[in-house]
Amino acid sequence: MKSVIREGLAVKVLIAEDAVHVRRRILKMLSTIKNIDIVGEGNNVTESIHLLKKTEPDIVLLDIRFPDGNGFDILREMNRMDISSIPIVLTNHASQQFRKKCNQLGAKYFFDKSTEFEKAIHLIEQYSATSEEIR
Repeated sequence: MKSVIREGLAVKVLIAEDAVHVRRRILKMLSTIKNIDIVGEGNNVTESIHLLKKTEPDIVLLDIRFPDGNGFDILREMNRMDISSIPIVLTNHASQQFRKKCNQLGAKYFFDKSTEFEKAIHLIEQYSATSEEIR
């Protein structure tokens, strides 16, 4: 399995989020972080899975609810394809049930948009800083 930490390379991030205003906020916050490469923005499950296959991101920042499915579908596809990207869930649907389901599907990180938005971005920043340190 590949590691997010790749010597001399930026951390590749795929954003899977249907709400344009949320994507803009994420992009604005990530644009201030060194060593980050936004490799795609999926606004639905189908597009996100296509971008996942095409871009092979290190980190997938994803929501749970989409017009054509849900983040569970994306996590299942990551498992099926044996994708080693780190899934970080950032959602308004932060129930214990969803948290548990995401964890079962391989999401190590799960954040509530309303109270932990900055924590998710900070986590990506930490991965970026770790990658930067080995240059």
